[in-house]
Amino acid sequence: MRSHQIVEVKRRLDGTEARFDCEPLLVEAGRRAVILYVLDRSWQVEGIALRPGTQTYAHFWIDRPYNAYQWVDGERTVGTYFNVGPCDEISSARVGWTDYVVDILVTPDGTATVLDEGELGAETPQRIPDPSVHRRHARSDTPRRRGARREHRSRDEAPSRRCLTVLTQSKLHR
Repeated sequence: MRSHQIVEVKRRLDGTEARFDCEPLLVEAGRRAVILYVLDRSWQVEGIALRPGTQTYAHFWIDRPYNAYQWVDGERTVGTYFNVGPCDEISSARVGWTDYVVDILVTPDGTATVLDEGELGAETPQRIPDPSVHRRHARSDTPRRRGARREHRSRDEAPSRRCLTVLTQSKLHR
């Protein structure tokens, strides 16, 4: 790692914090950051084995209610992990954000899984249909049908499903 470090500060809802010493790759204070953390031990996340040395490219934005960790083992992305929760500090010294418990794991084959939703009172993990199917149908819909679908979603769709749709349709970089 470079001599300059940046600290990622993850605040949990119970008031505890976790701190990670990272390498800054891109920092636009008050706006966005990409930082690198290299795993020093093995981790297991929903069937994905992360080995020591796996690189975590963490993407943070002030204006988005999530961050994204891209896990890279060698030259291969093994997963992208979206943490739901706002980032309220990006500076040259630290990135601070609040973890809202629910996370979304997207594997290279496109499978998306909502994790930890059980901690909020729902069943977990929950497999989510491929959002590209919804995008294909939305392009061919009439305005009337789109309005009916929006109304149905707003009443019945789980918040995590709406969040997943937003996350998977967005790009990691602006």
